[in-house]
Amino acid sequence: MCQERKQILVLVRKWQKAAYTIGVLSLDGVRLCNILEPPCNGYHHGVTAIPKGTYEIDLDTVSPKFKDRVWAKPYGGIVPTLKDVPGRSRILMHPGTTVNDTDGCQLTGDNLEVGKVLNSQMRFHELMRLMLDAKQKGIKTFIRII
Repeated sequence: MCQERKQILVLVRKWQKAAYTIGVLSLDGVRLCNILEPPCNGYHHGVTAIPKGTYEIDLDTVSPKFKDRVWAKPYGGIVPTLKDVPGRSRILMHPGTTVNDTDGCQLTGDNLEVGKVLNSQMRFHELMRLMLDAKQKGIKTFIRII
């Protein structure tokens, strides 16, 4: 029997504040970037951070909202989408700076200022290359949120 090939990104939520959550995303123990999300205990735009768990990342979905953004165009508008999030749909990983840039999605970047992620588009492109390279080799990407 053939075993599924996969890579698992790990998101450790480090700073859980009233208005936002920021964590560290890594692969095989190597830091990739920070992720900014809505708060874990509270609401922003009516949503909280997604539940802890492991989710497959779909790399085939074109985002109608973001397809024409300069950072999405190199990928034909494809934006990484977390699959099977309980009670939620269309949870994306995309660039942004503050929690006001998300309606429940995960924002990529570097936490260089309190409550923000910077270098967001650069980190997004790095993650896309990592995930698309894996996909090209037949490796699925998952994210484990702890």
